[in-house]
Amino acid sequence: MNYINVSNTLGAFQTLTTSSPTCFVRVTAPFENRGIREVLNRLAVVYCKIDKPPDPAGPQEDVLKGSVDNGIVIHMAKEPQIRDGFIAEMGNAFAVKRTYGLPPGSPPNLVWIQIGRGYPFKGDDGSSGE
Repeated sequence: MNYINVSNTLGAFQTLTTSSPTCFVRVTAPFENRGIREVLNRLAVVYCKIDKPPDPAGPQEDVLKGSVDNGIVIHMAKEPQIRDGFIAEMGNAFAVKRTYGLPPGSPPNLVWIQIGRGYPFKGDDGSSGE
């Protein structure tokens, strides 16, 4: 991740605290993108609590179910609408798809960022070396 992507992503997490004083973030990724998952977790913890992700040693099929290649899926409740700012900010750095479905029993205010296979950054296929 370059500085601009880090700055945009940090700003995105800050927008979550506008809608709720407590936000929970879960970041999942296939093994090949675990480095991106770790960076997102470290940025998210500045403003939000990190929800315990599924066991990374678990089957990759569980982590990838519903994901998209070369992008991220953001799963979160439809309300409050202020969360649209989070989607817009994340879209500055990543190729984003949004869904409103969350796993049963999810904590309130959960935002699940599901990284798929491939290179999830917007407008970049990773071949430039940045």
